[in-house]
Amino acid sequence: MIQGAEDFRISGENVKIPPHPAEGTDMRIRTPLLVTAAAATMLAGAALPAMAGTAVTPEPATTTTTFNLTGGGPLDVTVADTANWSDTTAKIAPQVITGSLGNVTVSDLRGTPAGWTVTATSDEFTGTSLSKSSDVQYDARGTTPSGTVSTGTPVPKTTIMTTPTASLDPVTVVRATANGDNSVTWSPNLDVTMPTSALPGLYTGHVATSVA
Repeated sequence: MIQGAEDFRISGENVKIPPHPAEGTDMRIRTPLLVTAAAATMLAGAALPAMAGTAVTPEPATTTTTFNLTGGGPLDVTVADTANWSDTTAKIAPQVITGSLGNVTVSDLRGTPAGWTVTATSDEFTGTSLSKSSDVQYDARGTTPSGTVSTGTPVPKTTIMTTPTASLDPVTVVRATANGDNSVTWSPNLDVTMPTSALPGLYTGHVATSVA
């Protein structure tokens, strides 16, 4: 029977067995330590597959982006160079001759919420016989302003030339409220009143259109 880690009897003689693996190490202490270490290794190995299958979401990368939107462009109005109306038969009574002025376009590239106002004025329509018109009216109501503008409002038909004053100060014909760049187009009519005394001939007048 083993009495200790060092005593063993063979054929009546005592044989001394040295401790293992190092001098003075108690196998009863070392064995549990080895088992504990082996178990920890096995547990760690079993946990590795689960950790390997877990997706790690990286933090998003951010790019700060800037740009400058510039304004300060022009505000202007464009009109047709000429407007040629159809022939009209003269009458022995005052008559109103109506025709289109063509497209009028306001382009506002200032980039402000200021809005704008269009004014117009006219001189007398004078014939080759030197007869003259007695009244000129600007009418933007027959058309709807179209384009990128918050509100484009035609003013009711208004007189832009009359006798005896012949020429009036510029009169508002369209006004608009806008926010930012915008462009609006409309096609106004002109009503030219001819007196009874008007003689046949080619009549010419000039309509000035401004925006501010």
